[in-house]
Amino acid sequence: MALMGGGDSGFTFKILIFALVIMMVLPLMINVFIPTQAINIDNEEVMDDYYNFTGAAKGHTKEAVWVLTGIYTPYQGGNYNYTDDGWLYGQRVSGYSPTQYQGSQQQFTVIRNNSTGIYEYRENSLDYSENEGTGHKKGDYYTNIVFDVDQKSDIFFSPQAKYDSSGNKYDPTKSNEPFYYSYTGWRYAFQPTSDAWTTNADGHKVYITATTTSLSLIWYSYYTATGISGQLVLSGNDSGVAYLTGDQIVRAFDSTTNTARFTMAFNGGVEMGIYVRIDPWYLTNGGYTVKQCYDLGYWSIMVTSISTDAAAYVGTDNPLNAAKIFETLIDLMTFDYTKYNMSDTMGYFCSFVIVIPLYAGLISLAINNLPVLIFTGVLAAIESIALVVKNWTGWFLIADPNLLNDLFMLIMGLMNT
Repeated sequence: MALMGGGDSGFTFKILIFALVIMMVLPLMINVFIPTQAINIDNEEVMDDYYNFTGAAKGHTKEAVWVLTGIYTPYQGGNYNYTDDGWLYGQRVSGYSPTQYQGSQQQFTVIRNNSTGIYEYRENSLDYSENEGTGHKKGDYYTNIVFDVDQKSDIFFSPQAKYDSSGNKYDPTKSNEPFYYSYTGWRYAFQPTSDAWTTNADGHKVYITATTTSLSLIWYSYYTATGISGQLVLSGNDSGVAYLTGDQIVRAFDSTTNTARFTMAFNGGVEMGIYVRIDPWYLTNGGYTVKQCYDLGYWSIMVTSISTDAAAYVGTDNPLNAAKIFETLIDLMTFDYTKYNMSDTMGYFCSFVIVIPLYAGLISLAINNLPVLIFTGVLAAIESIALVVKNWTGWFLIADPNLLNDLFMLIMGLMNT
């Protein structure tokens, strides 16, 4: 073969062109045809809700709003359903009218839109206009969520009360197995609208895969303790639980404001923003105190995460952006394709396609330079060994799902050494 037996410059040039084309076109195609947008919605409307709810000035913000994608009853054994984030559940509540508002001017109904996966307002059963009640019309996104007062939990999320589908204590070594935490009433699940970056307490970037990320919240009342309990799943990984007490909520309000922001901090330092707004109608016209509004459920929440601007990361969300293409290329070279909505098999194939021109180009450049050729072989051998060790399960190598990549890298290493 010319590749292994000579240093023809024309052939080397063709190999390099081939390598460059493959290594640029494949990441570009992945960005174009496998978009990271998880939910096809009008994000401008979501952000308008954010500004109206929080009172923040319109424009640049460092927060991303998470939308309500599911309301679930507890899993109680037997046949089960589970969501992409791994949560087992009994039933999904497709729509509801908060009990505490029924029969009042503020009554409203929300229904889950099956095409987008998020909840939207529907007309009230009472007379309704955009200037009354919630101020929302049919089809508006339900971003500031009211917990149903009749669906409180009598227990809060606890790491000691995490179980698998058989009802056994959850085994953390079985990370792909569905799970659930003990609770009663309803669990409200929030998700980001797209794959994105957030930050932890140290300011380091944390990647979010939207389809396998969720924040589950319950309103709990346990003897004299009450509050919001949260459980975060970040890109398929359980990030633990956090709490916001009723006393914290009540103390945060005074006569000059109806909204306060709280932080829920989870394992790994990831922080979620919880905005709580006391219903001003019941404070002013109803004559209720903040404590009474909280106890009776006349309040709503909005969930946000700390957001790393797209401009700060890649300059633009456009899939043609060079930095975004380079990021995808690095992911494929390191077999980190979990950020993309593709199957394991397709991920292995794309990584394999990237590796071939990479090493072909290196070999063609190094064919007449023994030190560089040896370096290329050592690099391939080290990467091969690292991949085998990383994926070794104790069974024969053929059982390893990364067999294709491992064998190719090993062979290339041996050929060059």
